[in-house]
Amino acid sequence: MRHFRPLFLMIAPMICLTGCAGQVHKLHDLKPAATDFPSSLASEYQDYADSELEQGRTSIANHFASKGLDSLNGKVVEPEPVPKSLPEANQQMLGEARAQLEKFLTDDIKAAMPQKLAHAQLLFDCWQNEERKKLDQEIAPCEAEFHASLAELQDVSDAKNLGQNSSYVVNFTSKSMVLDKQALATVDDVAKQIHGLQHYTVKLSTYVGKGHEQHRLSDTRLKAVRKALVKAKVGDKHIHVKKVSGNVVVLSRDKITLDSKKVTIVVKTHRMPKPSVEAPKPAIVMPAPATDATTTTTIENGGH
Repeated sequence: MRHFRPLFLMIAPMICLTGCAGQVHKLHDLKPAATDFPSSLASEYQDYADSELEQGRTSIANHFASKGLDSLNGKVVEPEPVPKSLPEANQQMLGEARAQLEKFLTDDIKAAMPQKLAHAQLLFDCWQNEERKKLDQEIAPCEAEFHASLAELQDVSDAKNLGQNSSYVVNFTSKSMVLDKQALATVDDVAKQIHGLQHYTVKLSTYVGKGHEQHRLSDTRLKAVRKALVKAKVGDKHIHVKKVSGNVVVLSRDKITLDSKKVTIVVKTHRMPKPSVEAPKPAIVMPAPATDATTTTTIENGGH
């Protein structure tokens, strides 16, 4: 009996390691194949749960395996909440990062790049777990990998939307300068298209007519549409205005027929410019150091 107790204490953790990780084993049995976003997310959580289990953190392993199981079962699995136990600065840092990630958690991006998006969500969860456990980021660099993953998602998203032109029409009733429900719904559609994008142009075009009263009416309508767009979170600096007084106008290869009762909105998205790379400093300091070359990007502001 003397030797039984020490032997039991030695094998008990091994028994629990295999027997207490029920959720991890359930997820393994389902073998997520990473074909869409839910299965990709489950696959990411499976790998992370395995890693945590190998390090003896069974409860954490089961937690993330449960998230993988929920994803496979059709539930919406959110990124981990920011722990309230962290210092305020860390909470703010994680909160801002989580908000950035949530901008990409749309049905369109889930369908277009499921594996990349699932990996980004896993990296965020890993990062907050490391913050909670106060791990050295040099040893466990999930934060750096998360930001790199977000930058890659932004590049792919921008490339996917590059050069796309979309046209919308806001109609006004005779002599009216107020946007009705249908017009406001159109403005919302524009805002949804550019949501999360940083580089786009919104062009407003209308026929101003010939008389003074028609000019005044057209200007007021343009201002009303612009104001509604800005209220819907469309950046004012991205909005450009074009007034037409001839017979027809060709805007972005789309012919717009004359109509003084409508404002046409054309949205064009652009590729995100690459940041300039600073030239490496010379090893030998010269008496008159050369000026580093920089890249200047000119952004055109919208006219009023």
